[in-house]
Amino acid sequence: MIITGIGSLIFMNKRRSVVEIFPPSVTKLWDEWEVRVLVLISLFLQIVLILLGNRRKYIPTNRIRVILWLAYLAADWIAAVCIGVLSNSQGDCEDDSSQQTNIIRAFWTPFLLLHLGGPDTITAYSMEDNELWLRHLLGLVVQFGGSFYIFLRAWKGMPLNILAIPMFVAGLIKYGERTWALRSASSSQFREAMLPRPDPGPNYAKIMGEYTLQRSQGFNVSFKPVPEPSTKVNCLDRDAPILQVGYALFMTFKRLFADLILTFQDREDSQSFFHNTTWEKAFAVIEIELAFMYDVLYTKASVTYCRWGHLLRSMYAIIVLLSSDWTILSLSKHKITLKDRDEMDRANKRWSNSMAQYNLMSFCLKDKPIRWYLELLQGFSYHLSDKSKGIKKERSDTSSNNYKELCAGRGDLVLKKEQYNCHSDLGWSVEEDFDQSILLWHIATDLLYYTDHQNQNPSSVKNPDCRTISKMVSDYMLYLLVMCPFMLPDGIGQIRFQDSCAEAKQFLEDKKLVGEGGTEACQKLLAVNTEVPPLQVKGDKSKSVLFDACRLAKSLQSLKIAEKEKWEMICDVWVEMLCYAASQCGWNQHAQQLRRGGELLTHVWLLMAHFGISEHFKISQGHGRSVVVVT
Repeated sequence: MIITGIGSLIFMNKRRSVVEIFPPSVTKLWDEWEVRVLVLISLFLQIVLILLGNRRKYIPTNRIRVILWLAYLAADWIAAVCIGVLSNSQGDCEDDSSQQTNIIRAFWTPFLLLHLGGPDTITAYSMEDNELWLRHLLGLVVQFGGSFYIFLRAWKGMPLNILAIPMFVAGLIKYGERTWALRSASSSQFREAMLPRPDPGPNYAKIMGEYTLQRSQGFNVSFKPVPEPSTKVNCLDRDAPILQVGYALFMTFKRLFADLILTFQDREDSQSFFHNTTWEKAFAVIEIELAFMYDVLYTKASVTYCRWGHLLRSMYAIIVLLSSDWTILSLSKHKITLKDRDEMDRANKRWSNSMAQYNLMSFCLKDKPIRWYLELLQGFSYHLSDKSKGIKKERSDTSSNNYKELCAGRGDLVLKKEQYNCHSDLGWSVEEDFDQSILLWHIATDLLYYTDHQNQNPSSVKNPDCRTISKMVSDYMLYLLVMCPFMLPDGIGQIRFQDSCAEAKQFLEDKKLVGEGGTEACQKLLAVNTEVPPLQVKGDKSKSVLFDACRLAKSLQSLKIAEKEKWEMICDVWVEMLCYAASQCGWNQHAQQLRRGGELLTHVWLLMAHFGISEHFKISQGHGRSVVVVT
C-alpha cells in the first residue's frame, strides 16, 4: 500500500516531464480525460471482481484465476493512483469553470473509497492476503486522509459538496468492512475467535475443604458426579432443513481449519446424523459446510451478515444477499421460507463438483486429453459413503487406537481382509513411500483396465462399476501427485513420476507404439518378463517404478478370486489411499483449494471427520463437577 502511494506520487511529479515527448494536442487531451479514464478503469475492475469473485468457488479454470488475480491487484493500485491525480489537480481556481471542475472531481473521490473497499464477493485472493490486514488498515488511514484533503480543498458549500458527505461515510464503512473481514480471517484471529472461554473448573480447594471438615467430624464422605446440563442446541435432526444442518456442523467443524481439536461429544453428534442419512444428503451437507468456510476466508460474509452489515448495499448486492446461503439460513431460523428455494438452491453453485484426471500412459502416448475434468460421479459418492459406513460398522468400539489405525491405513487394511487374504503377496506395494505406492497402483490399474477383456465397454457415467471408479480415483490421485504435490505427504513423487515417464517413453519408442492406443501398449508391457525384480537389474539410480508396477499387475491377475471381487479390492485400496491422503493433508492446504473450485480430497477429509475418522477428537466431555455426599 505504501509502495502504491509512493508510486502515485512519483507518477504525479514526473507526469509533466514524461508527456513532453507527446504533441501538445495529445497532452491537452490526456490532461482533460486522465481522471475520467482512471475512474472508468477502476469501475471496470470492480465489475470484474463482482462478477468473477464468487465464481472461482465452482469454476476451477486458470483463465478465471488469472483474470481475477490481475483485477484484484490492479483495482487497489488504480484507485490509489486516481486519488493521487485528484489530489494533484486541486490547485487554486482561477475561474468559475475550474472551480466547477474541481468540485465535480472531488465528488468522485468517495466513489474511489468505495472501490478500495472492494465488493462483497472477494476480500482476499489467497489466504496470505488475510495476514496483511494491518497493511490494509494503514492504507485505509492514508487513502481516507488523502480523500478528505481533496474534499476540503474543493469545499465551496455547493449541493454537490453536501451530497459527497454520505458517500464519504459509506466509503469509509465499506473500506473498514474489508479491513475487518481480512482481520477476522487471519490465522491468529480466526483461531483465537474459536477458543473457548477459560474454564477453571469446579473450586477444588473449596470442595476439598468441605471434604476434610466432614471427615474430621466422623462422617463417611464420598464424591458423586453430577452431570452438567447440556446447553447445545441439536440441529442435526434428519428432517431439519439441510442448510441448518450444514451450518450447525460448520460452526463445530470449522475448528479443523484452525487446527484445533474437537470433543468426543462432537464426534457422537456427527456420527448419529451421518449414519442415519442418505449419501446424497451427506455430501450435500459437506458441500454447504465448505461453501460457508470459503465465504468466511475469502469474502465479507463474516461482516456483511451481521445486523449492521446489511446497510449501504446496492440493489445488485441486495439480490445477491437474498439468494445466498447465509440469508436463507437467517430466514429459516425465523421460520420464513422462500417459495422457490429448491430452484435457487440448484442455481447456487458451491464448488466445481468435478475431479481432475491425469494419466501416465496417456501422457507418454501423447494422447490429447492428458488432463481433464469430469463431473463427480454419483456412484463414486455412494461408494465412498458406503465404505465409510462399513468401516464404522466393523469397528464397533471407539477407542482412539482404532481411529488412528483407520487414519493410517493406505491399502494394507484392505489387503488383510479375509475375503482377499493377499497381503503376503501384495503388501510390499503399499508399504513403500506413499508416492511410490500411488504410482505402482496407478500403472497397475491402467494395465488391468485396458487388458480386461471381460468388460471392454465402460459402465455408464451415471452408474459406474468398481472398475470405472478405480480408474477415476487412480487418475485423480496421480493428478494430486503431479499437479498438487503439496496436498500429499512429503516424498520424491515428482522424481519417480518423471523417471517412470522417461522409461515408459523409451519402451514405447522402441516398440513404435507412440501415438497408438493404450490397450496395445499395456499388452506389450505385460508381456515383458519381470521374473527378476528391476532393482536387481537396473540398480536404484533411476527411481522409475514402471516394471515394478507390471509385477504388481501380474500378481493381481494371478489372484484366485473372481474378476468382480478383484476390482472391488482394487477400488477399496484406492478409496483407502484417498482417505489416507485426505487425512495427511494440512488444513491450510484444504483451505487454499476452496478458492480454486474446491477439491474432492477436501470433501473426503471433512466427511471422514464427521464419521469420527480423525485424530482431532481429543477432548472428552464428562460430568461437570462432583458433589460431596455425607452418610
